[in-house]
Amino acid sequence: MPNAVFSVFSSAFLAGVLTGFVPGFVSGYLLDRIRERRATRKERSKNIFEPLHAQLTRSHSQVADCERAHALDYNFWNQLQESGSIKAIPARLHRPLRELYSVLIPNYEAAWRAVNEQAVQALLEPWANRIGYVWNTGQIPRFPKWYKFLQSPQFQPSLLQLQDERIIPLWNKVTEEEKIGQIGLTISQFLEKLWNEAQTTPSFQSLRDSRLAALRGLSELILRIQKLVAH
Repeated sequence: MPNAVFSVFSSAFLAGVLTGFVPGFVSGYLLDRIRERRATRKERSKNIFEPLHAQLTRSHSQVADCERAHALDYNFWNQLQESGSIKAIPARLHRPLRELYSVLIPNYEAAWRAVNEQAVQALLEPWANRIGYVWNTGQIPRFPKWYKFLQSPQFQPSLLQLQDERIIPLWNKVTEEEKIGQIGLTISQFLEKLWNEAQTTPSFQSLRDSRLAALRGLSELILRIQKLVAH
């Protein structure tokens, strides 16, 4: 009889211990795993997603302003691939990221250089020779942002950011209302004539199209990377 009582007592005691210990152990284990995953997510966010999101955001601002995408860090992208850290990024984002770094931004950069190194000069120089003159009265007016103005799909003279709206710097020369009037045009009509000419010039079309493609790619990735940043 005592053995039977002891057996019942032992079983009840063990059941009580297990009832209290097992759930506690399991919940403790799960909490540890949750903490580890949270720490891993924060570290991944700090080392990968936050810097990636920051450079994409800055690059978008630069391209939107029709400037070069200096914020895009190719070394960062290359290190992600070479170190294998790219595996921390969802596979569905690999292709659009590769396209951005390997195609969209390089195409935009090449088009930007072609316009600023060749196309602007080719368009302005004949007009400079026709109605321009060498500026010799003080500081030379700041060269306008012709690349911005001429690639724009809308006629917006304000994009030139003229230092003096009465003086139009061309290529190594300037012109003004009086000179432009000699060919029967106002300043606004002259600028519109240049803009219309650029709209049919392949280099300016390429800059406009590659810029829009880069902006679309950047916008989509910014939204998708933002969701991966730990808060």
